[in-house]
Amino acid sequence: ELGGPPNSLDELIDIELLVFPNPSFGKVTVKSSLEISKINLYAVDGKLLSVYDSTTFHIKSSGIYFLKIITEKGHLIKKIIIE
Repeated sequence: ELGGPPNSLDELIDIELLVFPNPSFGKVTVKSSLEISKINLYAVDGKLLSVYDSTTFHIKSSGIYFLKIITEKGHLIKKIIIE
């Protein structure tokens, strides 16, 4: 067994995370058993639109977005639909 840093797959396996409601009318809540340091909101083209410190936030425009949720154990990408 090698003692290197875990790969991203290992980091993602033990992150329990909920993003709800999905689809949403704008208000989004992220819940996790881990501490969330920040949440990045990306457009489908990969452009960073916003950074949130809170686990509840509002997305104004309808569309499909990606949330990069950064925790103490790694990060996770979740797709969210705003109606």
